[in-house]
Amino acid sequence: MSSTRGMRFSRLKTPAAWAAQAAIRLLPASWLRPVPKAAAVAMKILYWAPGNPLRRVCRDVSILCARAGHDWTPFRIYAGVIGQLEFAASGYLRLFSEGPDYVRELVDTPPEIRFEWTDLCRRHGGLVIAAPHNACSVLAAVWFSKELSALILSRRYRSGRRRSLYSAFFERIEAHPVHPVEDEELCLSSLRQGGIIVEALDKIHRGSDGVRVTMFGRPVRVPPWAPTWAAEGCVPMLPCYLTVVRGRIKPIVGRATVSGDPGALAQASMTFFEEQILSDPASWTFMLDKRWRRLIREAVTDN
Repeated sequence: MSSTRGMRFSRLKTPAAWAAQAAIRLLPASWLRPVPKAAAVAMKILYWAPGNPLRRVCRDVSILCARAGHDWTPFRIYAGVIGQLEFAASGYLRLFSEGPDYVRELVDTPPEIRFEWTDLCRRHGGLVIAAPHNACSVLAAVWFSKELSALILSRRYRSGRRRSLYSAFFERIEAHPVHPVEDEELCLSSLRQGGIIVEALDKIHRGSDGVRVTMFGRPVRVPPWAPTWAAEGCVPMLPCYLTVVRGRIKPIVGRATVSGDPGALAQASMTFFEEQILSDPASWTFMLDKRWRRLIREAVTDN
């Protein structure tokens, strides 16, 4: 299976987190600013490296895009993903050197979108925003937290280094990471009081409690918490795809769905994400995840 051969990004996550944490703590910000661009240049040079999983998944995604009527070559997707990662890394470094106010100014949110979200909260008593794992999502989380006072659902990392880096991020933006199991009552209380919860819904959930949806024509399970809370509380779930346009983060918002069925809510969001991914695949860096790479490969070979 292609996902088990060649380079594996999963093996690089912990060393990369350790290096990033040490660099942010020990080196001046001016020394670090050229690093994202240099890394992006190196990654583009490695496009033809044997076993490069990003090149392979970009090829598969380009096939899915073509089937949907969108013209994306593998290298165009690859270069776009690298560019998005460079933008996110640069913004992340400036977050630590300049503070969250810098990042808040990166998000281009028209007044009508803010009005829609406020109105949804007013009419329904709360709002759940489903977001994907795009490169700029970590920066957009700053805006969600500061501008909307939203609770950002987070995960628990096994690696101590990655967990420490993640905690440092939330400390820098002066927010508290919320775990959906340990902090469930806090989340439910927030929704009852008209609050907003943001969850990255496109993680492939391995537990049997995951909500079943279809993505790229393949069955998959996604995290159950946000869809279940929205269904039980009769609050809308709103999908929000995040991309970068001319150096600013632009939310692309789908239609809010209200339903008592968690599966219907999750499927509506994932269908919206699939449409956006196939028209703008370079923004969706979660294609690097080994489980998504495997599913995308199956979607290409089974049709």
